[in-house]
Amino acid sequence: MRLDLQQLFISRIPCLSSSEKIQISGLFPFLKDLLNIKNSDLEYILNRKLPGKIFNPNALLYESERIANFIIDSDIEVITFNSRNYPPLLKEIFNPPYLLYKKGGMLNNEIPAVAVVGTRNASKIALRAAYNLGLEISNYKLNMVL
Repeated sequence: MRLDLQQLFISRIPCLSSSEKIQISGLFPFLKDLLNIKNSDLEYILNRKLPGKIFNPNALLYESERIANFIIDSDIEVITFNSRNYPPLLKEIFNPPYLLYKKGGMLNNEIPAVAVVGTRNASKIALRAAYNLGLEISNYKLNMVL
């Protein structure tokens, strides 16, 4: 799959739900258009006030490019919400992830799956617990999503 910088850019806009990110991606199919919008434009489109001045297009572009380079270097696949590879059951949860990052083979939907979901700022204890859980789960024939 071709890496789409526009999708990465949208995924990095803070304080937006996945449905709002999907809405924005439909309205702005090209990254160059996104680089010209302001915080007030987003508020108008979403019909709600956003907390503070959260939208800085240049900073988001820099961050998106940095992440894109890491994704390419690490052989990671990005799966968008509208992709046929996006897990159908995951679409059913409240506020599903806008993007998924995958490394490795495709999940087999015939085999039960276990997902470990956490914070970006996990404590050492939480990281150790997730690692140990992953080790234990790997002993069973289950899909594992981390």
